[in-house]
Amino acid sequence: MSQVLSTRTRAQIAALAAVILVAGFSITGASAQSVFARREQVIYEGNPLDPKVMWIGSWGSGWCEESTLNTYVGNRSLKITPRDLYTGGRIDFVTPLDMTPSFKAPDIYFQVVTQFWGAQTGADALSTALGTPGSTDIYGGTYTPGKQVRKMRLVFFFEDGPSVECQSDVSSYRVGEDGWLAMSFPMAVLKGKTDLPQYKVKRLVITGDGTEPFHVGEIRTMRDSTLITANAGGDQEVSKNYSIAFQGSAQAGASAVKYSWDFDKTNGIQEEAVGDLVYHRFTKAGNYVVTLTVSDVFGLKKPGVAAINVKVNE
Repeated sequence: MSQVLSTRTRAQIAALAAVILVAGFSITGASAQSVFARREQVIYEGNPLDPKVMWIGSWGSGWCEESTLNTYVGNRSLKITPRDLYTGGRIDFVTPLDMTPSFKAPDIYFQVVTQFWGAQTGADALSTALGTPGSTDIYGGTYTPGKQVRKMRLVFFFEDGPSVECQSDVSSYRVGEDGWLAMSFPMAVLKGKTDLPQYKVKRLVITGDGTEPFHVGEIRTMRDSTLITANAGGDQEVSKNYSIAFQGSAQAGASAVKYSWDFDKTNGIQEEAVGDLVYHRFTKAGNYVVTLTVSDVFGLKKPGVAAINVKVNE
């Protein structure tokens, strides 16, 4: 119970922090997602599973089970243990879930609120005990960390028609202060792969490309049309050959985004570094315009662009 309460408290603190950031006009990608996106439909919200509504099971050599650890909104989560990108867990709906309105809306995202190993700030006691290489596991053996999940894959199976899938990198989203992140998949991208009169989901498969277990705290759809805006930080002055850090941020709503940097505008905008935090050395003195481009991984929104000036001294 204490774990559940502490997780809820962290979630409340994170939500309050997001509101404070908005008030101060300094919005990060993580807080913007919670502030600007609007929940439409909740499919799983961390409650004990009702066998009259849905079943869970394994997919391939993976594993899926209910857990009382690392909960998000309710007192349960789904613990999924993958073996590769094509194995993990599945959810079967007793009555196919009618998601036709979501698939036909241009601004709705399917979100899986997830906590990955190594990303959480408040790991449960069992994970903490098992999380140290060389520690003893529950069977008396030695725990060896597996491969962390870097990419999530969703597969939707419809009552009538073919299945569709979508993949996204974990690094395209920002982890919240409570250790959870919302993996977002645009319904418009999924719909573009198949055209059906109705989209009634009878099975959902969730997999990851690692071997470490991850927890799913909530599954939902969100409506979001937030424009992407980028922030490259403030102007800087440095000496040549000095390694300088560039920290970018963005307001992007529910979108998965990519941070691309160009360090010299005079020779054209190119992708010279990728990531919200990058380092660069200027080998010649002079004045440079550094450009940050934050783009939607799925290409649905217009990229956000920001630039700063860097003076490089001898």
